[in-house]
This record gives sequence, C-alpha cells and structure tokens, in this order.
Amino acid sequence: MLYATKIKMNSGAEESRCSKDIEYIYLKGAHGETYHTKEMVHAYLENCSETIVVKCSEAPLLEAATSESGSQYVRSRNFRTEIDPLLTLPRV
Repeated sequence: MLYATKIKMNSGAEESRCSKDIEYIYLKGAHGETYHTKEMVHAYLENCSETIVVKCSEAPLLEAATSESGSQYVRSRNFRTEIDPLLTLPRV
C-alpha cells in the first residue's frame, strides 16, 4: 500500500480547494518516498487501483479522474466531507 502524505499545487493555485489544481503528490511506501506528477499517479491508478490511500483520519483511496476538457487528475474516492481529503494534506 502507498500513502499520499503531501501535495504541491500548481503555481498560482496554492490556496485552491480543487483537486484538478494539484501538480505533485508525495507518496510513501515500502520502497521509499518521493513526489510524483499527478499524471504519473493517474497512470499508476489506471493499472493498479485501490493501492494508494490518503494519509488522514478518513483514509480514503485515491482514484484516477478525467475532467470534461480531458485533463487527467487524481482525487479521493467516496469522501464524506465538503473538501476532498487529499486537499487537506500538508502543502509545499
């Protein structure tokens, strides 16, 4: 299992509450920890769904998503709050 522990937002969107504005996701797992682009995480989830969890009290799984314009992004699956738990992670 991998854990999303931090995020980095796109330049100019540092305070955004929209998953589509995430640029990098910091993943921790058995084989180390590093930042990955949202496109890399999206591709990984397309092949290995249910393998990345947001490191927070709710611990939702991440899922690959595609916007209406065709942009790939990542979001929490089935969260019960107004704000995606992925967006509550520390930002750098």
